[in-house]
Amino acid sequence: MRARYAYPLAVLSGVVLSLPFTDVSALPAWFGLAPLLYLVAEAPTRKRAAGLAYAFALVWTLLAFRFFNHLAVGGWIALSVYTSLYYLAALLAVRGLARRGTVSAIFGTAVVWTLAELARSHIPVFGFPWLLLGHATDEQAHLRQLADLFGVYGLSFLVAAVNAVLAFVAAPVVSGRLSAPPGTPLKRRVSAAAVAALILAALLYGIWRVSALAPKLESGPRIALLQGCAYNKVSRTDEEKQAQLDEHLAMHAQAAQGGGGGPPALICWAETMVPGAFNVETYALKFTKAVREHGIPTVFGSDWIHPDDKEIDVEEQRWYNTAFFMTGDGKLAGRYAKRRLVPFGEYIPFTETCPFLKILRSVTRDSYRPGAEPSPVFETGGFRFAFNVCIEDAHPDLAREAAASGADVLMNLTNDGWFHGTFGPAAHLQAARFRAVEVRRPLVRVTNSGVDAIVDPLGNLTVPIPPDQVGVAFADLPLIKGGAPATLYAAIGELGVFGLLVAILLLSLLLDRRMIS
Repeated sequence: MRARYAYPLAVLSGVVLSLPFTDVSALPAWFGLAPLLYLVAEAPTRKRAAGLAYAFALVWTLLAFRFFNHLAVGGWIALSVYTSLYYLAALLAVRGLARRGTVSAIFGTAVVWTLAELARSHIPVFGFPWLLLGHATDEQAHLRQLADLFGVYGLSFLVAAVNAVLAFVAAPVVSGRLSAPPGTPLKRRVSAAAVAALILAALLYGIWRVSALAPKLESGPRIALLQGCAYNKVSRTDEEKQAQLDEHLAMHAQAAQGGGGGPPALICWAETMVPGAFNVETYALKFTKAVREHGIPTVFGSDWIHPDDKEIDVEEQRWYNTAFFMTGDGKLAGRYAKRRLVPFGEYIPFTETCPFLKILRSVTRDSYRPGAEPSPVFETGGFRFAFNVCIEDAHPDLAREAAASGADVLMNLTNDGWFHGTFGPAAHLQAARFRAVEVRRPLVRVTNSGVDAIVDPLGNLTVPIPPDQVGVAFADLPLIKGGAPATLYAAIGELGVFGLLVAILLLSLLLDRRMIS
């Protein structure tokens, strides 16, 4: 391929692969990576391969993360530059694997790409399980059932493998002029057939799981969700905070009436919709009085200040982004402090060792501390639930933790109002949706401005309130009769997936070595 076409094609590949993550179409995930894989594998030098890989990755991430531009241009660029480094490393590994043989080129590519996703999802501080290839399969009802075996990472592996087949088998065959990895035509066809067999097996598995579980789904307790569309501002007056609370209390009263279906078992408010710090400011008194008056258990989000810090300087206080459960008689039954904070959004990393970094301030102008304890499991209305807050529903390990603790329902309180008018809220739901499938428990997402959703244990969505619309909605919790079944992914987690990926990589290298010999 002529060198002058290489960089434009790399950039084009990044543009195409961004489409499934910008609400255009999920289909390009299955082929958008293929041109770049071929370009990197055939680059004459490692330096050229690195340049092509990074050009692709930066364009892809800039486009897919562009909703961050709505909040902070610098953060959007920094996140894209940082995330691209993982894919640079993966694609350079692809270049080496493609030179070893067909099996390594196809299955090794799928492995290293998925390993890059695992790494960037779990690196301390900056772990961000977003923009994974597997997320693009969220609307594929049967294929996404594979997540209860290997999580969303198993789906990423399949999508990457299909792209590798297109790059290293289909493209050379169709063109007749493009080179292919070492190996006979028969071996290339066998490798491609093996990927096709995996896709077929995943689909058949999904059909079986749906047919087995769908008849067991039943309508559980009825809950109410409040969506207030209190769009975020860095600084708000006391009057604005009071207006936010009053509007939500009016919706709370409406929800308590039940909308003709009787009072709900639970009323759900979104993240931070009770203004201020709940254990300090007077907003809490008005809220508690309203809950007691209507007598319905309520979950809600607010801030919490460490009790020992109430009288010290605000810059030194320990604040926590917190989800609460209040019983119908107005008593706090428990709380959960968010553990996975957003760097530069909710706090500035490394300020304890590098205090000068405090000058950056966080986007929210708050300096939250991470919680230290898992969510308690609360029981109300005949079901048990555990909290996660904001982007924590994108983290698979927290869902597995909640399931292992005995929760029937995953309860997420979110405020995506920071990304009002962008694809950000939909992208958040795209990532979160797989948690319900992975542990076969419904996920309730109550948000400030959308996307509110009830995700059933098969990953099917009910969106009771359209995004950016103020209102109250009622929904029945979709529970599996007899309880959620155990899943392989809940048992093995990311560590098990990592071990499986390493085994596949070693087997691929071994097979190619024997073929070459």
